[in-house]
Amino acid sequence: MKLKPLLLATALVVILSYLVLLSPPLKGVREFFGLKEPEERRYNPTTRAAELDAPPKMLAREAFVYHSIFAILLAMTLLPIADYRVSWLAVLGALTTAAGGMGYSYLGYSFEWHGLFLLGLSLLFASGLLSLKKPSNLVEFNIQLSILLLLAGGIIGGWLGSSFMRWRGAFVEAVRAARFNPDLAEESFLWRALTAHEHAMLAVALTLAFLVGAKLAGVRKSTYLYLVALGQVMMALASFSVWWVGKVAHVIITPAALLLILGTTLTSLKFPRDKLEYLTMNLAIWVTVALPGAIVAMSLRKPLILSPAFRDPLWDWAELAYNTGHWHILLGFWGVLVLTSWMTWLSAKGMVQVSR
Repeated sequence: MKLKPLLLATALVVILSYLVLLSPPLKGVREFFGLKEPEERRYNPTTRAAELDAPPKMLAREAFVYHSIFAILLAMTLLPIADYRVSWLAVLGALTTAAGGMGYSYLGYSFEWHGLFLLGLSLLFASGLLSLKKPSNLVEFNIQLSILLLLAGGIIGGWLGSSFMRWRGAFVEAVRAARFNPDLAEESFLWRALTAHEHAMLAVALTLAFLVGAKLAGVRKSTYLYLVALGQVMMALASFSVWWVGKVAHVIITPAALLLILGTTLTSLKFPRDKLEYLTMNLAIWVTVALPGAIVAMSLRKPLILSPAFRDPLWDWAELAYNTGHWHILLGFWGVLVLTSWMTWLSAKGMVQVSR
């Protein structure tokens, strides 16, 4: 049982450490270790800043790297609640996805690496299907709901990936245009599918991580869990709807996200143990993601605080910085949620001793 957490944690640390080494300030360290620079980078050494207009290979690398990290975190989330065979399937799927994704991104854009990446995602999807079972209480119901919504988002992602080569040119142009002005990409249904997929997957994955922690902490039923269920369904459906109806669906995403975080915050008050840890994380998400995100969403047409000219370079840079930053913050919180639930899980199994 100790091997699976060790494999996943080691893979995540190796990937993140490598990505940190690729940051511009660590060029001297890379040269010392003889690490090869990626073919194309967004960083422009002349201006000493990242270019808004990322090259196509850089966009592909971002997608594969994010999927690699997401797959490992998702397997880490499922590990405490999955049975022996399903948990190994999830671990194998995550490690295969990461190997294929990182190999494709940094060792060569080859058919073999891409195939390994797809194999890993397929195994991870299968582990999600096999994790479905009849819920015995309200927190179990929410967990099963999260898994179902993740599977639905995975289907959208699979369709998007399989359709990429057919509409490659239009899709790449839409993604690049969205970095300057999201309105320019709204006409691309592939870009809208991408937006639907990534928003729903991360929101529901974080919810699943919280719910796993709730189960391990002893929560079985709470009225606030109905808010969590409603919030994650609204969030997922609103995100998916962007694919079909476009920007109109964004009107629902912000209140759905706020409702979801409200539900998890109130539920954390009902934890029999580890209450302070989960409440602190929820409050931190309000401060760093939820409220700033609501302000950004409501400022898309008329700024509420700062007032640069609409769509001038300052506006574009600020929006890109926030969009990039809030994805990284949410991934960080996901990791903290997983770590907290793992400590509870491993402590209950006698594998570690936790001092409080």
